Amino acid sequence: MRGLSPQQRNLIVIVAIVMLAILTNAILMLRLRIQTNQWQLLAVAVIFIAADLILTGSVILALREKVKPAIILSFISITLIITLRTALLAGLGFMSSVTYLAVIIILVGQTLASASASRATIVGAVIAVLNLLLDQIIPWERPSISALISTTPFIAGAVVITLGIITLRQFRDFSLRTKFILAFSFTAISVVVVSGYIFYKSLTEKSLQEFRSRVETAVAIAALQQNGDEFARISSGQDPLYEKFRVQNMRIRSTDSQFIFVFTASKDENGFYFVVDA
Repeated sequence: MRGLSPQQRNLIVIVAIVMLAILTNAILMLRLRIQTNQWQLLAVAVIFIAADLILTGSVILALREKVKPAIILSFISITLIITLRTALLAGLGFMSSVTYLAVIIILVGQTLASASASRATIVGAVIAVLNLLLDQIIPWERPSISALISTTPFIAGAVVITLGIITLRQFRDFSLRTKFILAFSFTAISVVVVSGYIFYKSLTEKSLQEFRSRVETAVAIAALQQNGDEFARISSGQDPLYEKFRVQNMRIRSTDSQFIFVFTASKDENGFYFVVDA
């Protein structure tokens, strides 16, 4: 990257790391879409791929010495993917907000003057808080994909750690004001993370209990609707009774968008085994 200013180099490196993380997320969501058949995963994957294309444009702008437009484009792209993912998928608001804030602080701190970086950091912090609140107050049903929720922290952690290492390597070259801003920002993030985690954990546990209650109600209703004697006579997947129970299970699954699979099981001396699925 000879011939580039420090701001150009920093911007290109940071955006490249973010683009790699976005692409990894998109591939993961496309794979999960095949497994779960949730349209929201496909929609978010398309949004992420589109964001990568937009971020490619910001890299081109940076190479043409249009650093400020490149930063604005990057800021907007990262903001959109975070908020739209939160709007379509449940259970990712807290991790998305923390990662977003960390990335924005590093992005603007490495590319903007101190005053502009301070204003951009405040805007990023406000958006992160709003995204966290959005995750809790959205009225429509969103799928909660456990595989995505468990994998996202590792991808986010890799991004933040990588960007953090890059920032620390250049820390000695920063002005005293920039060092103060970064120290204050990371302290604020720590406070937000701890407070937000406690708050988020409480709300998540409440949501989980509500979901368990819905599942128990659905199971109870299903047990009343299905004939145990007929179920015991199912001999194969070609049995007419199998199709009857499968249709009933599909109707139960369609009553809640968070019901991904509905199984009817039986038990013998070896334990439980599935008989009918939907």
